[in-house]
Amino acid sequence: MKILLLSDANSSHTMKWAFSLQKHGINILLFSLFKPKQEVSQQYLDCGITVVDANLQDKIKKFLQKKLKLKLHPKKITIKHAKNGIPFVGYRIFYDHVLIRGNTLRRMQKNYRNKVRAYHDGKITLEKLRETESALYGHFNHADTYGLEQKMFKHNQNLK
Repeated sequence: MKILLLSDANSSHTMKWAFSLQKHGINILLFSLFKPKQEVSQQYLDCGITVVDANLQDKIKKFLQKKLKLKLHPKKITIKHAKNGIPFVGYRIFYDHVLIRGNTLRRMQKNYRNKVRAYHDGKITLEKLRETESALYGHFNHADTYGLEQKMFKHNQNLK
């Protein structure tokens, strides 16, 4: 997977993000808002992170068109603060942890409660309920959800 970060390369927060994502095997291309200091540039280079500086919007457009053959849609470009995390395929990714997105979690909880009700009403088997739990565990496995798992599944562990 490749991620393009748009931030100030000199910022300690940007460095934490970039190095954390790089440790997880994600290729990072960092477009810096300002020219990075020499020692900062060297740290990024040592980790294999490419840093591009100044005149960002034009450089991003040219890079995407030339290298990736992509065009940016003018209404779909948003620049947000990284402290709020990056929403990606049902998760909200922070530099030091990963959470399940709020609307994704609410939908999963509602569907699981409906399956438990259906089991109690005799509409589905215990095996079908356990399959649902297994799928949820698989999804939870990619995020920091220990407390959530305990809360969500504690009442249904003794079902027979």
